[in-house]
Amino acid sequence: MGDSVGHAATAVRSALRPPIPAELTPRTSPSPRAAGGVGVTAPTSVLSTPIDVPSSTQSRIVGLVFRAVISPLVRRIPITAWPMSVAFAVDLAAKVIPTPTGVTAEKVHFAGFDAEIVRPCIPRSNLAEGAVLYFHGGAFLIGGLNSHRPVVAALARRTGLPVIHVAYRQLPRTPITGSIDDCTTTYRWLLDQGADPATVVFAGDSAGGFLAFATAVAAAHAGMPRPAGLIGFSPWLDLDCTTKLAHPNRTTDAYLPAELLATVSRIGGYDPVTPNSALSPTTDDLAALPPVLLIAAESEVVRIDSELMAGRLANAGVPCVVHIWHDQIHAFTTLFPDMPESRAALDAAAHFIHGRISATVNCGDLTYPVAPPAAFDSAATRPVIPEQMAP
Repeated sequence: MGDSVGHAATAVRSALRPPIPAELTPRTSPSPRAAGGVGVTAPTSVLSTPIDVPSSTQSRIVGLVFRAVISPLVRRIPITAWPMSVAFAVDLAAKVIPTPTGVTAEKVHFAGFDAEIVRPCIPRSNLAEGAVLYFHGGAFLIGGLNSHRPVVAALARRTGLPVIHVAYRQLPRTPITGSIDDCTTTYRWLLDQGADPATVVFAGDSAGGFLAFATAVAAAHAGMPRPAGLIGFSPWLDLDCTTKLAHPNRTTDAYLPAELLATVSRIGGYDPVTPNSALSPTTDDLAALPPVLLIAAESEVVRIDSELMAGRLANAGVPCVVHIWHDQIHAFTTLFPDMPESRAALDAAAHFIHGRISATVNCGDLTYPVAPPAAFDSAATRPVIPEQMAP
């Protein structure tokens, strides 16, 4: 089993390193909405890389378990006041997860919520020299510092940078706009600590992917400097679930029901008739956003959100790279960060982060000279993370 996992990991890493052109070339492709039977052909400027390699043994087991066990359970949970009121218990239960090695964690307290700075155990790791601002997923209902610390630690170890992990307020304590406010507050605090926005990358999974974009848009509207880049892991980017409810992936997703997303959107304050611009990053003015990396699973219900956002970014002139992973589940990088496919996807995220920071990233005794922001998509300047840096 160990040999098969190693071969799978090597194959995945190789698939993730195709030559990338220095400039994104416009091409014509079906509109993301057309995938669900609605839409027209539109020009896009998106570098889309399908990751289709033999799945690891762990990945196959995960897929089977989630389809057979987790999916029926999730689909039976009503999104009502009682389940929502006890959702916080998920993060409390996650305290049993062993503390990740190779990192330290420091709590930061804000008015009404907390955050945590997860630093790799290396001499140089301070906020003024680069940071990742991470927003956890959980459908704006569940998750927190405990549940997502493993993936946050994995990013910190790979990048050599501190990762600020935000435990923003969630439903039912606050509508989704309140979550955005907390994330924006954290970014403002980070800048007040001396962080250079040119060395800060936003990242998030699922609902946290939405918050990465919504926070960047909110920061732009507030006159704050833009971050260096945005990363979405299986991001839920469009709170209007009409297309997801009609899309074929509604039936292929391993465990995440489109109906659940639609209910949470409504409870969280999204109204498709009179949408709040703060809750609609896909329809906002995206021209001010930095380059983007989107990582999604081919069969997940929110894959279309990554495709939609990529098209909108291209139309706004914002560079975007999309990795569509075959045979993976929603938020696989977060749920199982040590799985070979997750490790490779996180390696790709580290490549992107390094390429967006105009400095030298020091990872313990290994130093990587990284590319200036304009060259983030150049194969010649993309740093290669050595195998020994992967946890």
